[in-house]
Amino acid sequence: MLRKNLTIQHVAWPMSVPSSMPRSSSDCSVAAAHGTLRVPGCHAPLPRRIERVSMPVRVCPRSELLALREEVQRMRKEAMDVAGLKAEVEVLKTELRHILDDNRRMSDEIDARRRSRVEAKDRQQQAKEDRRRSQLDSARDLFHAMLAPDQRGRENVPPKPNESLSRQGRPGFVGDQPCDPYSSASFLAHASAR
Repeated sequence: MLRKNLTIQHVAWPMSVPSSMPRSSSDCSVAAAHGTLRVPGCHAPLPRRIERVSMPVRVCPRSELLALREEVQRMRKEAMDVAGLKAEVEVLKTELRHILDDNRRMSDEIDARRRSRVEAKDRQQQAKEDRRRSQLDSARDLFHAMLAPDQRGRENVPPKPNESLSRQGRPGFVGDQPCDPYSSASFLAHASAR
């Protein structure tokens, strides 16, 4: 009876079979997945799993991963710099508009001052010209007034007091008679009258 049990045990679990042999159907599927199951009569192991050809499994090396992280950080920093520069550009545009408005206002004020100076200078020039003309007119009137009585004749004009005395010492008069002060005869007559 003992011998009979040994043969049954030998048939049920032979000693030549390795201990890694699966004992159940679930162990067979796990062993087939790991590639450790060998089918009797077949010397090649079962394939581990069917991998997709369209999506290859690629392990990224550490240096490439670090390079990608640095690139992402650099791009984020550049994006922040661009945003900051855009904000600065908007501020500068606003300041430039204000400066242009101030510049226009100041240019208008400068033009107005320049026009007022030119107008004041023109008014001054006109006033000076008017004064000169009035002085010339008054001198001409005085000259005509001085010459008019002698041209019309003195008999119609009553003599003024002390007129003969005032005319005697002046050049151009010999006694009471007017004469040309630049002629030599007038000069001699005038000198002899003194």
